[in-house]
Amino acid sequence: MIVKNDKYEIMTPSGWSSFHGVMRKESSNGITTLITTNGKKLECTPDHKIKTIHSFEEASKVSVGDKIVTSDGIEEIAFAFSDPSDGQDVYDVLEVAKKHEYYTNGLISHNCTFLGSSGTLISGEKLKEMASSNPIHQHEGLMQYEKPQKDHVYALIADVSRGKGLDYSAFNVIDITSMPYKQVCTFRDNFIGPVDYSEFIFRTATLYNEAYVMIEVNDIGGQVSDLIYLDYGYENIIFTENAGRSGKRVSGGFGRNVDRGIRTTTSVKRIGCSILKMLIEQKQLLLCDYNTIQELSRFSKKGNSYEAESGANDDLVMTLVLFSWLTDQNYFKDLTDINTIMALREKTAEEMEENMMPFGFIVDGSEEEHSPYEVVDWF
Repeated sequence: MIVKNDKYEIMTPSGWSSFHGVMRKESSNGITTLITTNGKKLECTPDHKIKTIHSFEEASKVSVGDKIVTSDGIEEIAFAFSDPSDGQDVYDVLEVAKKHEYYTNGLISHNCTFLGSSGTLISGEKLKEMASSNPIHQHEGLMQYEKPQKDHVYALIADVSRGKGLDYSAFNVIDITSMPYKQVCTFRDNFIGPVDYSEFIFRTATLYNEAYVMIEVNDIGGQVSDLIYLDYGYENIIFTENAGRSGKRVSGGFGRNVDRGIRTTTSVKRIGCSILKMLIEQKQLLLCDYNTIQELSRFSKKGNSYEAESGANDDLVMTLVLFSWLTDQNYFKDLTDINTIMALREKTAEEMEENMMPFGFIVDGSEEEHSPYEVVDWF
Protein backbone atom coordinates (compact mmCIF):
# COMPACT_ATOMS: atom_id res chain seq x y z
CA MET A 1 0.00 0.00 0.00
CA ILE A 2 1.24 3.48 -0.87
CA VAL A 3 0.46 6.49 1.26
CA LYS A 4 1.01 9.59 -0.87
CA ASN A 5 2.61 12.72 0.54
CA ASP A 6 2.21 16.30 -0.56
CA LYS A 7 3.04 18.35 2.54
CA TYR A 8 5.82 16.66 4.56
CA GLU A 9 9.57 16.63 4.00
CA ILE A 10 12.27 14.20 5.11
CA MET A 11 15.75 14.93 6.49
CA THR A 12 18.65 14.02 4.20
CA PRO A 13 22.42 14.68 4.26
CA SER A 14 21.64 17.61 1.92
CA GLY A 15 18.92 19.04 4.15
CA TRP A 16 15.15 18.72 4.15
CA SER A 17 13.74 17.16 0.98
CA SER A 18 10.37 16.50 -0.59
CA PHE A 19 9.36 12.90 -1.33
CA HIS A 20 6.46 11.18 -3.06
CA GLY A 21 5.16 9.01 -0.22
CA VAL A 22 5.66 5.91 1.90
CA MET A 23 5.10 2.35 0.72
CA ARG A 24 4.25 -0.50 3.06
CA LYS A 25 5.15 -4.00 1.94
CA GLU A 26 5.79 -7.41 3.43
CA SER A 27 9.40 -8.50 3.49
CA SER A 28 9.57 -11.76 1.52
CA ASN A 29 13.19 -12.56 2.33
CA GLY A 30 13.49 -11.79 6.03
CA ILE A 31 14.85 -8.93 8.09
CA THR A 32 18.40 -7.65 8.63
CA THR A 33 19.25 -5.91 11.92
CA LEU A 34 22.19 -3.51 12.20
CA ILE A 35 23.39 -1.80 15.40
CA THR A 36 26.27 0.68 15.56
CA THR A 37 28.77 1.11 18.39
CA ASN A 38 26.83 4.22 19.47
CA GLY A 39 23.56 2.31 19.64
CA LYS A 40 21.89 3.34 16.40
CA LYS A 41 19.64 0.47 15.32
CA LEU A 42 18.00 -0.25 11.98
CA GLU A 43 15.77 -3.17 10.98
CA CYS A 44 15.27 -3.44 7.22
CA THR A 45 15.06 -5.83 4.29
CA PRO A 46 18.36 -7.58 3.39
CA ASP A 47 18.58 -5.67 0.08
CA HIS A 48 18.00 -2.25 1.66
CA LYS A 49 20.99 -0.04 0.83
CA ILE A 50 23.08 1.54 3.61
CA LYS A 51 25.83 4.10 3.08
CA THR A 52 29.27 2.86 4.12
CA ILE A 53 32.47 4.90 3.91
CA HIS A 54 33.09 3.37 0.47
CA SER A 55 29.66 3.16 -1.20
CA PHE A 56 26.06 2.10 -0.70
CA GLU A 57 25.90 -1.59 0.24
CA GLU A 58 23.00 -3.96 0.79
CA ALA A 59 22.29 -4.33 4.51
CA SER A 60 22.86 -8.11 4.43
CA LYS A 61 26.39 -7.53 3.14
CA VAL A 62 27.36 -5.14 5.95
CA SER A 63 29.43 -6.89 8.64
CA VAL A 64 30.60 -6.24 12.19
CA GLY A 65 33.48 -3.78 12.09
CA ASP A 66 32.40 -2.11 8.85
CA LYS A 67 32.34 1.67 8.96
CA ILE A 68 29.15 3.41 7.91
CA VAL A 69 28.04 7.02 7.56
CA THR A 70 25.52 8.27 10.11
CA SER A 71 23.97 11.57 11.16
CA ASP A 72 26.75 11.86 13.78
CA GLY A 73 29.64 10.98 11.50
CA ILE A 74 31.45 7.69 10.92
CA GLU A 75 30.46 4.76 13.17
CA GLU A 76 31.29 1.08 13.24
CA ILE A 77 28.83 -1.78 13.08
CA ALA A 78 28.74 -3.64 16.42
CA PHE A 79 25.98 -6.11 15.53
CA ALA A 80 24.75 -7.44 12.17
CA PHE A 81 22.29 -10.29 11.76
CA SER A 82 19.95 -11.42 8.97
CA ASP A 83 16.95 -13.59 9.83
CA PRO A 84 15.52 -15.13 6.62
CA SER A 85 12.46 -16.47 8.44
CA ASP A 86 11.36 -13.14 9.88
CA GLY A 87 8.76 -11.82 7.45
CA GLN A 88 7.05 -8.64 8.54
CA ASP A 89 5.80 -5.32 7.20
CA VAL A 90 8.48 -2.79 6.29
CA TYR A 91 8.19 0.79 5.08
CA ASP A 92 10.15 2.53 2.34
CA VAL A 93 10.21 6.18 1.36
CA LEU A 94 9.50 6.80 -2.33
CA GLU A 95 11.38 9.15 -4.65
CA VAL A 96 13.32 11.43 -2.32
CA ALA A 97 14.14 14.52 -4.37
CA LYS A 98 17.65 15.21 -3.04
CA LYS A 99 19.96 12.45 -4.30
CA HIS A 100 17.51 9.70 -3.23
CA GLU A 101 19.20 9.61 0.20
CA TYR A 102 17.58 10.05 3.61
CA TYR A 103 18.15 9.33 7.28
CA THR A 104 16.54 6.30 8.90
CA ASN A 105 17.30 6.04 12.62
CA GLY A 106 20.46 8.05 12.03
CA LEU A 107 21.79 5.82 9.24
CA ILE A 108 21.82 6.98 5.61
CA SER A 109 19.56 4.88 3.42
CA HIS A 110 19.23 4.94 -0.34
CA ASN A 111 15.86 5.51 -1.93
CA CYS A 112 16.07 2.21 -3.77
CA THR A 113 12.33 1.92 -4.26
CA PHE A 114 11.49 3.87 -7.39
CA LEU A 115 8.26 2.55 -8.86
CA GLY A 116 8.61 1.62 -12.51
CA SER A 117 12.38 2.18 -12.61
CA SER A 118 13.22 -1.47 -13.27
CA GLY A 119 11.07 -1.96 -16.36
CA THR A 120 7.82 -2.96 -14.67
CA LEU A 121 4.98 -4.03 -16.95
CA ILE A 122 2.78 -1.29 -15.49
CA SER A 123 4.25 2.21 -15.71
CA GLY A 124 5.55 3.84 -12.57
CA GLU A 125 3.02 6.64 -12.81
CA LYS A 126 0.12 4.17 -12.90
CA LEU A 127 1.58 2.13 -10.04
CA LYS A 128 1.68 5.27 -7.91
CA GLU A 129 -2.05 5.76 -8.43
CA MET A 130 -2.97 2.28 -7.21
CA ALA A 131 -4.11 1.93 -3.61
CA SER A 132 -5.31 -1.14 -1.76
CA SER A 133 -8.54 -1.49 0.22
CA ASN A 134 -9.33 -3.33 3.42
CA PRO A 135 -11.10 -6.65 2.76
CA ILE A 136 -14.63 -7.05 4.11
CA HIS A 137 -13.72 -10.59 5.10
CA GLN A 138 -10.50 -12.58 5.29
CA HIS A 139 -9.63 -16.12 6.33
CA GLU A 140 -6.65 -18.43 5.71
CA GLY A 141 -5.25 -16.62 2.69
CA LEU A 142 -8.61 -15.52 1.29
CA MET A 143 -9.38 -11.80 0.93
CA GLN A 144 -12.95 -10.86 0.04
CA TYR A 145 -13.61 -7.30 -1.12
CA GLU A 146 -17.16 -7.56 -2.44
CA LYS A 147 -19.99 -9.98 -1.77
CA PRO A 148 -21.45 -11.77 -4.81
CA GLN A 149 -24.21 -9.70 -6.38
CA LYS A 150 -27.35 -11.10 -7.94
CA ASP A 151 -27.21 -11.47 -11.74
CA HIS A 152 -23.52 -10.55 -11.86
CA VAL A 153 -21.11 -12.76 -13.82
CA TYR A 154 -17.74 -13.76 -12.35
CA ALA A 155 -14.56 -15.46 -13.54
CA LEU A 156 -12.13 -17.26 -11.23
CA ILE A 157 -8.60 -17.70 -12.59
CA ALA A 158 -6.34 -20.01 -10.58
CA ASP A 159 -2.62 -20.74 -10.45
CA VAL A 160 -1.52 -23.96 -8.71
CA SER A 161 1.63 -24.75 -6.73
CA ARG A 162 2.72 -27.88 -4.91
CA GLY A 163 2.06 -26.46 -1.45
CA LYS A 164 5.55 -26.88 0.01
CA GLY A 165 6.21 -23.35 1.20
CA LEU A 166 7.68 -22.13 -2.11
CA ASP A 167 5.47 -20.64 -4.84
CA TYR A 168 1.90 -19.72 -3.97
CA SER A 169 -1.34 -21.30 -5.07
CA ALA A 170 -3.38 -18.24 -5.92
CA PHE A 171 -6.60 -17.18 -7.56
CA ASN A 172 -8.39 -14.00 -8.52
CA VAL A 173 -12.15 -13.59 -8.76
CA ILE A 174 -13.10 -10.91 -11.29
CA ASP A 175 -16.54 -9.37 -11.83
CA ILE A 176 -16.90 -9.50 -15.63
CA THR A 177 -20.47 -8.22 -15.82
CA SER A 178 -19.34 -5.00 -17.46
CA MET A 179 -16.25 -2.86 -17.98
CA PRO A 180 -14.35 -1.82 -16.03
CA TYR A 181 -13.81 -5.33 -14.68
CA LYS A 182 -13.40 -5.48 -10.90
CA GLN A 183 -11.29 -7.61 -8.59
CA VAL A 184 -13.65 -8.84 -5.86
CA CYS A 185 -11.85 -11.70 -4.12
CA THR A 186 -8.33 -13.19 -3.96
CA PHE A 187 -6.61 -16.18 -2.44
CA ARG A 188 -2.91 -16.83 -1.86
CA ASP A 189 -1.26 -19.62 0.16
CA ASN A 190 2.03 -21.47 -0.29
CA PHE A 191 1.28 -24.46 1.94
CA ILE A 192 -2.17 -25.62 0.79
CA GLY A 193 -2.19 -28.97 -1.04
CA PRO A 194 -3.99 -29.76 -4.31
CA VAL A 195 -6.93 -31.55 -2.68
CA ASP A 196 -7.74 -28.78 -0.21
CA TYR A 197 -7.13 -26.14 -2.89
CA SER A 198 -9.62 -27.87 -5.20
CA GLU A 199 -12.29 -27.66 -2.52
CA PHE A 200 -11.48 -24.01 -1.86
CA ILE A 201 -11.83 -23.13 -5.54
CA PHE A 202 -15.07 -25.09 -5.85
CA ARG A 203 -16.69 -23.44 -2.86
CA THR A 204 -15.56 -19.93 -3.82
CA ALA A 205 -16.69 -20.34 -7.44
CA THR A 206 -20.05 -21.66 -6.27
CA LEU A 207 -20.42 -18.70 -3.94
CA TYR A 208 -19.78 -16.26 -6.77
CA ASN A 209 -22.80 -17.28 -8.86
CA GLU A 210 -21.21 -20.43 -10.30
CA ALA A 211 -18.22 -18.46 -11.59
CA TYR A 212 -16.46 -19.52 -14.77
CA VAL A 213 -13.22 -21.19 -13.68
CA MET A 214 -9.97 -21.33 -15.65
CA ILE A 215 -7.02 -23.15 -14.07
CA GLU A 216 -3.39 -22.98 -15.15
CA VAL A 217 -2.37 -26.60 -15.85
CA ASN A 218 1.33 -26.42 -16.73
CA ASP A 219 2.40 -28.39 -13.63
CA ILE A 220 -0.04 -30.06 -11.23
CA GLY A 221 -2.92 -27.76 -12.10
CA GLY A 222 -4.45 -30.59 -14.14
CA GLN A 223 -4.94 -32.57 -10.93
CA VAL A 224 -6.83 -29.67 -9.35
CA SER A 225 -8.94 -29.15 -12.47
CA ASP A 226 -9.82 -32.86 -12.64
CA LEU A 227 -10.88 -32.90 -9.00
CA ILE A 228 -13.17 -29.91 -9.46
CA TYR A 229 -14.70 -31.17 -12.72
CA LEU A 230 -14.93 -34.89 -12.01
CA ASP A 231 -15.20 -35.23 -8.22
CA TYR A 232 -17.28 -32.13 -7.54
CA GLY A 233 -19.16 -32.21 -10.84
CA TYR A 234 -18.51 -28.51 -11.45
CA GLU A 235 -19.50 -27.68 -15.03
CA ASN A 236 -18.26 -24.12 -15.51
CA ILE A 237 -14.67 -25.17 -16.19
CA ILE A 238 -13.02 -23.48 -19.17
CA PHE A 239 -11.30 -25.85 -21.64
CA THR A 240 -8.61 -24.84 -24.14
CA GLU A 241 -6.99 -26.42 -27.17
CA ASN A 242 -4.16 -25.82 -29.61
CA ALA A 243 -5.14 -23.79 -32.66
CA GLY A 244 -2.01 -24.27 -34.75
CA ARG A 245 -0.26 -21.05 -35.62
CA SER A 246 -3.01 -19.12 -33.86
CA GLY A 247 -1.80 -20.52 -30.54
CA LYS A 248 -4.21 -21.49 -27.79
CA ARG A 249 -7.96 -20.91 -27.80
CA VAL A 250 -10.92 -21.71 -25.61
CA SER A 251 -12.45 -25.05 -26.59
CA GLY A 252 -15.82 -26.71 -26.27
CA GLY A 253 -14.10 -29.58 -24.49
CA PHE A 254 -14.21 -32.13 -27.30
CA GLY A 255 -11.56 -33.54 -29.59
CA ARG A 256 -7.88 -34.23 -29.21
CA ASN A 257 -5.27 -32.09 -27.44
CA VAL A 258 -7.87 -30.49 -25.20
CA ASP A 259 -6.84 -29.23 -21.76
CA ARG A 260 -9.22 -28.81 -18.86
CA GLY A 261 -7.66 -25.43 -18.16
CA ILE A 262 -4.97 -23.29 -19.79
CA ARG A 263 -1.28 -23.91 -20.43
CA THR A 264 0.83 -20.78 -20.19
CA THR A 265 2.72 -20.74 -23.47
CA THR A 266 4.93 -17.98 -24.79
CA SER A 267 2.15 -16.46 -26.88
CA VAL A 268 -0.47 -16.78 -24.13
CA LYS A 269 1.80 -14.86 -21.74
CA ARG A 270 2.77 -12.28 -24.36
CA ILE A 271 -0.84 -11.56 -25.32
CA GLY A 272 -1.95 -11.61 -21.69
CA CYS A 273 0.74 -9.16 -20.58
CA SER A 274 -0.07 -6.76 -23.42
CA ILE A 275 -3.79 -6.71 -22.66
CA LEU A 276 -3.23 -6.56 -18.88
CA LYS A 277 -1.10 -3.45 -19.33
CA MET A 278 -3.85 -1.76 -21.34
CA LEU A 279 -6.59 -2.83 -18.93
CA ILE A 280 -4.82 -1.47 -15.85
CA GLU A 281 -3.38 1.69 -17.37
CA GLN A 282 -6.75 2.60 -18.90
CA LYS A 283 -8.46 1.80 -15.57
CA GLN A 284 -10.56 -0.95 -17.11
CA LEU A 285 -9.45 -3.52 -14.55
CA LEU A 286 -9.83 -2.16 -11.03
CA LEU A 287 -7.57 -3.74 -8.41
CA CYS A 288 -7.86 -3.33 -4.66
CA ASP A 289 -5.82 -6.21 -3.19
CA TYR A 290 -2.59 -5.26 -1.40
CA ASN A 291 -0.68 -8.43 -2.38
CA THR A 292 -1.66 -8.09 -6.03
CA ILE A 293 -0.51 -4.47 -6.21
CA GLN A 294 2.78 -5.36 -4.51
CA GLU A 295 3.40 -8.15 -7.01
CA LEU A 296 2.69 -5.78 -9.90
CA SER A 297 5.23 -3.28 -8.53
CA ARG A 298 7.94 -5.95 -8.94
CA PHE A 299 6.70 -7.65 -12.12
CA SER A 300 9.43 -6.54 -14.50
CA LYS A 301 10.91 -7.16 -17.91
CA LYS A 302 13.43 -9.97 -18.23
CA GLY A 303 14.64 -10.73 -21.72
CA ASN A 304 11.61 -10.84 -23.98
CA SER A 305 9.15 -11.50 -21.19
CA TYR A 306 8.05 -10.34 -17.74
CA GLU A 307 8.40 -12.06 -14.38
CA ALA A 308 8.82 -11.37 -10.68
CA GLU A 309 12.04 -9.70 -9.64
CA SER A 310 14.44 -11.65 -7.44
CA GLY A 311 12.91 -12.33 -4.02
CA ALA A 312 9.38 -11.44 -5.16
CA ASN A 313 6.37 -13.48 -6.31
CA ASP A 314 4.05 -13.15 -9.30
CA ASP A 315 1.40 -15.83 -8.72
CA LEU A 316 -1.50 -13.39 -8.36
CA VAL A 317 -0.25 -11.31 -11.29
CA MET A 318 -0.06 -14.39 -13.51
CA THR A 319 -3.72 -15.12 -12.86
CA LEU A 320 -4.44 -11.60 -14.14
CA VAL A 321 -2.24 -12.26 -17.20
CA LEU A 322 -4.32 -15.36 -17.96
CA PHE A 323 -7.55 -13.47 -17.34
CA SER A 324 -6.42 -10.77 -19.76
CA TRP A 325 -5.69 -13.39 -22.42
CA LEU A 326 -9.18 -14.83 -21.84
CA THR A 327 -10.86 -11.47 -22.49
CA ASP A 328 -9.71 -11.58 -26.13
CA GLN A 329 -11.29 -14.98 -26.79
CA ASN A 330 -14.53 -15.31 -28.78
CA TYR A 331 -15.85 -17.42 -25.92
CA PHE A 332 -15.50 -14.47 -23.56
CA LYS A 333 -17.08 -12.06 -26.05
CA ASP A 334 -20.08 -14.38 -26.46
CA LEU A 335 -20.33 -14.87 -22.70
CA THR A 336 -20.24 -11.20 -21.72
CA ASP A 337 -21.18 -9.42 -24.96
CA ILE A 338 -18.03 -7.33 -24.43
CA ASN A 339 -15.30 -6.89 -27.02
CA THR A 340 -12.46 -5.96 -24.66
CA ILE A 341 -9.89 -5.01 -27.28
CA MET A 342 -12.37 -2.88 -29.21
CA ALA A 343 -13.40 -1.10 -26.00
CA LEU A 344 -9.76 -0.42 -25.12
CA ARG A 345 -9.03 0.92 -28.59
CA GLU A 346 -12.06 3.19 -28.47
CA LYS A 347 -11.01 4.52 -25.09
CA THR A 348 -7.49 5.15 -26.36
CA ALA A 349 -8.89 7.02 -29.36
CA GLU A 350 -11.12 9.11 -27.08
CA GLU A 351 -8.17 10.03 -24.85
CA MET A 352 -6.02 10.95 -27.85
CA GLU A 353 -8.82 13.10 -29.28
CA GLU A 354 -9.30 14.89 -25.97
CA ASN A 355 -5.58 15.59 -25.70
CA MET A 356 -5.49 16.99 -29.24
CA MET A 357 -8.55 19.26 -28.89
CA PRO A 358 -7.93 23.00 -28.62
CA PHE A 359 -8.94 24.48 -25.29
CA GLY A 360 -12.66 25.28 -25.19
CA PHE A 361 -13.51 23.25 -28.31
CA ILE A 362 -16.62 21.09 -27.79
CA VAL A 363 -17.63 18.11 -29.89
CA ASP A 364 -21.08 16.51 -29.84
CA GLY A 365 -21.54 13.42 -30.44
CA SER A 366 2.05 -25.10 -30.80
CA GLU A 367 4.52 -23.72 -28.29
CA GLU A 368 6.91 -24.37 -25.55
CA GLU A 369 5.44 -24.10 -22.10
CA HIS A 370 7.12 -21.81 -19.94
CA SER A 371 -25.69 -19.81 -6.40
CA PRO A 372 -25.47 -16.34 -4.91
CA TYR A 373 -25.09 -16.59 -1.16
CA GLU A 374 -24.15 -14.24 1.61
CA VAL A 375 -20.72 -14.63 3.20
CA VAL A 376 -20.72 -17.90 5.10
CA ASP A 377 -18.67 -19.35 7.90
CA TRP A 378 -16.63 -21.76 5.78
CA PHE A 379 -14.23 -18.99 4.71
